[in-house]
Amino acid sequence: MAKLQLETSRIETSQPLQLVGLQQDYNSKTRTEIPKQWERFAPHIPALSRKNIGVAYGVVLAGSEPDSIRYFCGVETSENAKIPADLSRINVPAYRFAKFSHHDHVSKLHETEMAIMDNWVAEHRDQIARDQKLPVMVEYYGPGFNPKTGMGDTEVWIPVKN
Repeated sequence: MAKLQLETSRIETSQPLQLVGLQQDYNSKTRTEIPKQWERFAPHIPALSRKNIGVAYGVVLAGSEPDSIRYFCGVETSENAKIPADLSRINVPAYRFAKFSHHDHVSKLHETEMAIMDNWVAEHRDQIARDQKLPVMVEYYGPGFNPKTGMGDTEVWIPVKN
């Protein structure tokens, strides 16, 4: 397989994120089910997206097993917003992230993420923030992202040391 070319990242400090959404545990065999999680969450988005309309996040958290992750898909909402019982909240603290643009179809996002992990993270290991309070990675789906076409404003964020 040809080496995926990564755009030069930019380092930016994010605002704290208060997110509401669905979370589920996955392993290397079940990660292909993540799009179904987004499908289950999609009907909730219009009612919840009051703070930053048109923006959604996929948050990858460390899993409890070596080959696992906890994946959260959600939107920003106010701290006191009422949420349905089947949804949960997570907070991503303000932090510095290396941000990478993804220009292909969302179905190829995993390829970009693997290229980031295999290349950029491997070369910048000493700069990666390792803290249980931080996500392993954040997927940002901006206002230009079109869920019907799977194209548009998409980024991958990796936490880096302050």
